Amino acid sequence: MSFWSYSRFRAFAFIASVALLASPLAHSQSAATLGGVLLDKDGAVIVGASVHLYSKQKTLQTKSDWMGRFEFRDLPPGTYKLEAKQFGFETTIIQPLHIKRGDAAMPPLSVTMEVAAMGRCGDLSSVSYEEREPAGVSLVGTLLPMPSRPEPNEDWHSPLVPYSQATIEVLKDGSDQVVTSTHPDARGKFEFTGLAIGKYVLRAKYQGYYDEQSVKFQITREDVTEVTIWMMPQGEVTVCE
Repeated sequence: MSFWSYSRFRAFAFIASVALLASPLAHSQSAATLGGVLLDKDGAVIVGASVHLYSKQKTLQTKSDWMGRFEFRDLPPGTYKLEAKQFGFETTIIQPLHIKRGDAAMPPLSVTMEVAAMGRCGDLSSVSYEEREPAGVSLVGTLLPMPSRPEPNEDWHSPLVPYSQATIEVLKDGSDQVVTSTHPDARGKFEFTGLAIGKYVLRAKYQGYYDEQSVKFQITREDVTEVTIWMMPQGEVTVCE
């Protein structure tokens, strides 16, 4: 190998090594960690709560551990909304949360969740998010009517009214205007395509059951949103334990 060839080889190797070292460094400078702990009003930790972190691009989700802690890593700069949900507690929202370029770790959050008001057990719906397939549906869900409490010595049977006679309406958050609607299939499954990015709620109507409105959820560019709605039979009263 000539002197000039050897010199060019060393220069190329040096540039390549610098690029490899700079890549994780640049990533670490543009990604942050956000975490905290969930507590009730008495300071006891809340275990197994669902914690969502929303942005316009996508939604991240996790659950609080046995010490009430949660954490989200590798967050790019942007504005976020944190939402915590647990049965028996009111949904708690913290916004806006700003992550700036160069932020490595945000100050830990201490989130206090209030016990649900008398006569309520929290939300009768749940939301989760998964990565969307190209040209896939933007919203899927399941309708789950709760069985009526049977009379003594009587078994409960499936509702006589087919699930397909139920109606699922999509509403813009903060509005009563119906964007679109559909009917679930025989198993209570439903889906929507073509929804614009934004915040929505679902309203479910089913003969023999109270109308139910879902918790708020987001439609993002990268995720498919999945909503499950439980419905209470008319005349039934649920006691929170």
